[in-house]
Amino acid sequence: MIPSKLLTDKQRIILVVVSVVLMGIGLFINLMRQLERGSSPATSRAAVTSTRSGSSSITQGSASSDASEIEIPHGIVRVNGRDIPVELALDEVTQERGLSYRDSLPADTGMLFIFGESKNQLFWMHEMHFPLDMVFINGTNVVHVSSDVPPPKSGEFPAIRSSEKPADKVLELNAGKAAAWGIAEGTALQIEE
Repeated sequence: MIPSKLLTDKQRIILVVVSVVLMGIGLFINLMRQLERGSSPATSRAAVTSTRSGSSSITQGSASSDASEIEIPHGIVRVNGRDIPVELALDEVTQERGLSYRDSLPADTGMLFIFGESKNQLFWMHEMHFPLDMVFINGTNVVHVSSDVPPPKSGEFPAIRSSEKPADKVLELNAGKAAAWGIAEGTALQIEE
């Protein structure tokens, strides 16, 4: 990120306009995906529950349809001698939902997004209710960490963070955990799906 005091007023305005346009495009794409799946974004709901097998499920439904459950697989991220239990966001549905709409993330756990290709990844805090650390990973190495990303306040535009370098995975943790566990750019980790 560029420190705002290094930007002129004109550059700040351009940055805000570009951010709003990009968010508008993202919202439009998400709306089209939801319409293709036959759900209305205004009435979509989700609840996350744990199952006995250790996986989680997302119950999705709308005001006018029956709910259906989607199993969320779990894995382990090993880093600096620590095993971190993670939910695995492997498909479009779980990646789009992420941790949005939840009140919290269980202590010492995370969510790992695994993508099919390595590229600049953009993440936003849409409908988030707690702050996160976003750990951007390429292969088995951390390429960037965005720490303590805040949830949006009422009426505020959600924060957006970039991997700044190509990444094929993103690990979301409760804010402060990346620093506490020594996770920084260049840190190597192992993933067990």
